[in-house]
Amino acid sequence: MTDASPAELKIARCVTRRHGARFAKAWFDVSMETEFLCDEAFAEAGVVDWPDRYLDHGYTPEQKRYHDLEKEILRRTFAAVRPDIAAAFIKAAADVLRDRRSSL
Repeated sequence: MTDASPAELKIARCVTRRHGARFAKAWFDVSMETEFLCDEAFAEAGVVDWPDRYLDHGYTPEQKRYHDLEKEILRRTFAAVRPDIAAAFIKAAADVLRDRRSSL
């Protein structure tokens, strides 16, 4: 399944759909867990303005609604591009590994 180089790198002999799917899923999961990337990108898009009213503890109902909308929009966006992310990863990884295999 993998080739071991002198530097002990274990490199897949070929990049598969499974590699691409795992990459795409991890990209989304980590982005949603850390929230910073998704929050910043969503806010920058400007489709929903953050409600500026604050409570002493927790979110206002408007802020909860904002987060619900944000998560659903991001979930649907990712579902639409996930196959393309996986395919792009497969191509990039396969090309780089093919081009550099002799030096790895």
